[in-house]
Amino acid sequence: MSNALSENMDGRKTMQKHLISSTTATEITDERDDLKNEMKKDLNQLIDVLQDHCKNYANSFNEVAKGDWVDKAQKEIRQISNRLDSV
Repeated sequence: MSNALSENMDGRKTMQKHLISSTTATEITDERDDLKNEMKKDLNQLIDVLQDHCKNYANSFNEVAKGDWVDKAQKEIRQISNRLDSV
């Protein structure tokens, strides 16, 4: 019985938070959302730059060195670049 009461209180608190956010704190939540979107945009730009640097660095190996270690290094750099896609 106390579990149901606790869940009911949690649900009530959540509803109150949403009500406050949607009525009195809309300006603040809008600013927060704008900042989040700006940070995501900046992060995506940074990831794009890092991936470009990885590709250029891996390609520059072809010009200065040869051998199995070069192929392995290029493969590892490309894997790092691919992992950045999942960030």
